[in-house]
Amino acid sequence: MNATLHVARKIRRIATFSILGLFAFFASGEPRCADLDTRQGCKRFDVSLVQLIANPDQFDGKRVVVGGFLSLEFEGRALYLHQDDFRVGNTSNAVALELPADWLTSTASIDCPSYRYVRLEGEFSSQNTGHMGAFSGSLKSVERCGQQRMRPVQ
Repeated sequence: MNATLHVARKIRRIATFSILGLFAFFASGEPRCADLDTRQGCKRFDVSLVQLIANPDQFDGKRVVVGGFLSLEFEGRALYLHQDDFRVGNTSNAVALELPADWLTSTASIDCPSYRYVRLEGEFSSQNTGHMGAFSGSLKSVERCGQQRMRPVQ
């Protein structure tokens, strides 16, 4: 019985390190330029939330397009990596949102329902960590939002 337990622990340890290795590999990947200006360079980057959280200084002050699970709660307006992160309050896997005052009545918010997976475009700030400093940065000057289509599960 002890040998079986030892093997199970070893397999779990290998799986954990493999997942962490993949996470580090994808987090360090080069960002894709979504809008290139030949004179000024990249005007906005298409990045994952993992890239923003893992490399905040690389994107500080830059326009990004990023997807995640949206929460528009009072003092909790944020884009989370996953719905489960939102549900358990894991704000380290989220960026705070600085939305314009007229956001909820603007046309930009029509296709941007709370508690859904969305893609947002805004300027990333690694310095502003949201309400009580709980988040891993913030998106300000959010201009565009679109709900992501979910593929049916077979």
